[in-house]
Amino acid sequence: MESDDPVIQQHRVEPVERLHEQLRKSLHVLITSEDWRQALAVAARFHDYSFANTRLIWSAATARGFAPDRVAGYRTWQCRGVGEPTVDKTDPFWRLSRWGSGSSG
Repeated sequence: MESDDPVIQQHRVEPVERLHEQLRKSLHVLITSEDWRQALAVAARFHDYSFANTRLIWSAATARGFAPDRVAGYRTWQCRGVGEPTVDKTDPFWRLSRWGSGSSG
């Protein structure tokens, strides 16, 4: 049951207002930082990719000191012979890597 007491009401409102102000300040810092602008630029270039994948692309490129402009897909890497999948059938979890492939092993 809600109280009509103004002191109780004020005690409820103050924490919410403090949290709101903290959130507003942190969002301002986030959206005005150079990192945020760069992350948005990557997201714009890779608009077909998920949020998580654009963050991975951006962080990997940033760690290597360049701005990403394109990403090679799985088939490109496969044609180059890079990253061929390997399966160790002695591992009891080997089927997890083949999940959804339609074969029972």
